Amino acid sequence: MADDTLTMDQMINFCMLNPMKAKPLEWNSQKMTALAAYVAANSGKGGEAVNPCAMKKMKNPCDMKGNMKNPCGMK
Repeated sequence: MADDTLTMDQMINFCMLNPMKAKPLEWNSQKMTALAAYVAANSGKGGEAVNPCAMKKMKNPCDMKGNMKNPCGMK
């Protein structure tokens, strides 16, 4: 994990680079804005963390037959 306090955009790129081993998103790109808006809209009340895999409508990306792909890179 990061050793400092990060903004949401910084945390998104941290996750893209480290656990996902993907390219970082451009800071002012449409993908960064969309992903940050999604995280903000689904973060729960009072900024409490929400497990997206526990949501009934969302599928767990880790269960995709062991073939995890970058969701931001899908077309």
